[in-house]
Amino acid sequence: MRFTYASHDDFWRETCGIVADTHGFDGMARECFIDTLGRAHPTQQADALDAILVRFPVNDPADPQRPNLRMPNLELVIREWIDRLRDTAGQIVISLATASREVHAALADAEQLGARRSVDRGHTAMHSYLHQVCADKNLTVAGDTPTMAKLLKEIRQHHPAPADLGPLESEITRVLQAMGTILDALNPIRNRGSAAHPRNEVLDEPEAELVCNSVRTLLGYLEARLNS
Repeated sequence: MRFTYASHDDFWRETCGIVADTHGFDGMARECFIDTLGRAHPTQQADALDAILVRFPVNDPADPQRPNLRMPNLELVIREWIDRLRDTAGQIVISLATASREVHAALADAEQLGARRSVDRGHTAMHSYLHQVCADKNLTVAGDTPTMAKLLKEIRQHHPAPADLGPLESEITRVLQAMGTILDALNPIRNRGSAAHPRNEVLDEPEAELVCNSVRTLLGYLEARLNS
């Protein structure tokens, strides 16, 4: 039992909504699967591994004549991987080229904490990143402690990279303006709903994941656009 090129690509589209092109990949289908799995989001990785266990069931009892088939003990290991991936789905995991040591430290902490305890570190990473981008291009915002929304607005209006937003520029501008509103909301969330202060009532997991995913989305977009 193994994937054909077509069934491999169908698997990723149907299981995770990921477009995989085995024919366009410089390697075998197995290598394409590993590459696609490695680049997927943790939730997608968990879904893919879960679907693999269904599609290719274990060889139980073990057959010494077919040693390449998955053994029951390996299924237990894969199940542990799936559980860990689902537990870490809300973590802020992103690689940034344009980032200070403070940003990387905040993201590294967030990777180990889980969504509910990552809100504060995500706020720190976002705020530090916006400050650094402005400093790198000598962009100035009035006030001693400009908000993240004001920093983002300064970057949108005066940083050379986002000047051309491509097709549907007005609609993308509206999306970015909405992201500024989200950044404004992150300050009270961080101050009253994160682990930043011991007396805070920490957000529930779904809301914490929403906040973490919002930070991840904006960081990823800015990094891609500013370094394009």
